[in-house]
Amino acid sequence: MAPTTGPGRFTPWNLVVTQDDDLPTLYLHDAVGQTWSDEDDNTSQVWATALDQITSDRVRVRINSGGGSAWDGIAIYNLLTSHPATVEVIIDGMAASAASVVAMAGDTVTMLTGAQMMIHDASGLCWGNAADMRKTAEALDVCSDSTAAIYARHAGGTAAEWRQRMTAETWLTADQAIELGLADRVDKAEAAPAAMAVPRYVPAAGQTGVAHTSRTTKLPAAEPVDMTHDERKTIMDELMGALVARLGLDSDAAPATVLAALDERLTATMTTPPQGTVLVDAAQWQAVQAGAALGAQAQAQLDAQRRTGIVDQAVRDGRIATVSRDAFLAMLDADEARTVALLDTLAPNTVPVTEIGYTAAAGDVSAEAARDAELRRKMDGGK
Repeated sequence: MAPTTGPGRFTPWNLVVTQDDDLPTLYLHDAVGQTWSDEDDNTSQVWATALDQITSDRVRVRINSGGGSAWDGIAIYNLLTSHPATVEVIIDGMAASAASVVAMAGDTVTMLTGAQMMIHDASGLCWGNAADMRKTAEALDVCSDSTAAIYARHAGGTAAEWRQRMTAETWLTADQAIELGLADRVDKAEAAPAAMAVPRYVPAAGQTGVAHTSRTTKLPAAEPVDMTHDERKTIMDELMGALVARLGLDSDAAPATVLAALDERLTATMTTPPQGTVLVDAAQWQAVQAGAALGAQAQAQLDAQRRTGIVDQAVRDGRIATVSRDAFLAMLDADEARTVALLDTLAPNTVPVTEIGYTAAAGDVSAEAARDAELRRKMDGGK
């Protein structure tokens, strides 16, 4: 038990402030609000007095609490969110009930290894008649609705959705809390380099309060958060807004509507052919390919007939010898234009094509073939 300073007065052990140059830290490691034995443990008044003395631009709140007074939890949440400093919340073990509401004040919420969070409806005691019971139930619903609105403000979603989770009394691991948006990251605790003296909160001069002692304890440290939940939410909101605009939807379109429109657009993109493309039935396409093959074959036959006609005409005109016919056909297959031009340069009747009263000697035929060979050699570049 903490030392007393007078009859019925106890030092608030569970609110501890470490004040250094950069980062003052408050420890919520007990019940929220006034307990049965202590008069001012972690009440909103104690927190207000402590926060009034913090002038730095950052403040850290470390939590390991099973909860307590719902109204004190809401009041402490509002005191933290209205403070000008950036609030860094670290959950060392448990943030349950009202303590989870205090955690929602964090601009960043980090849960250490094994830490948990619990949310549930407000509860209370009532002594009286049926009307008193009904009034108490109504008051509890109002308190629970207010708490649900705080969860929705921090993590997104609607208060009704959070109220459903509260009614079911939902326990969350660090990963589950992050998935729901209640926390930003899970981190391993690092041991402090040495035992550190942690002074109690001491009221400023002229303020009411009790004298406080100090104790020495080892406290884990956590690395700073790379990106806060609010920052991630801002990015997601911007992306969703751009997507809604691109899809031509109303700015208040529900996520399901946006996803349906996106699926429709993607499906249309995949099934719509590029401009100028004509879709053809597979059987028809096969028929077209078969017809094209037959057409190519017929064209090849026509080309062969034409080239044969060109060579035969050159033989009949006496431009080349019969013995050179196959060689000139090969030349036409390789380069028809040059071969035709070569044949046109040859004078007709250079090679006899009819009998003139005697039979040509073998040497004459060889001479004609040699001449044709020389022509082909020149056409090939003198090789």
